[in-house]
Amino acid sequence: MDIDLLHRIAGRTAATLVLRGRSGIPPEQVRLAISNGICKVNLATEIKNIFMAAVKNELAYNQDIDLRGCFPKLPAG
Repeated sequence: MDIDLLHRIAGRTAATLVLRGRSGIPPEQVRLAISNGICKVNLATEIKNIFMAAVKNELAYNQDIDLRGCFPKLPAG
């Protein structure tokens, strides 16, 4: 990631800068990007991977064919 270029872009526009494709970028680079103009970081892959791992783990111990039975019950109200 070219942090210097990002800094220059952020200095020339009022547009909201978004970091897409964050997967594989080390946390320190993400922090540098934020401190140099990034306002939004997309995390879809990380969230999807965590979700899928949790579902796979639950399905390994659950014979229910209704996926709704795999998720914790939400409190009423």
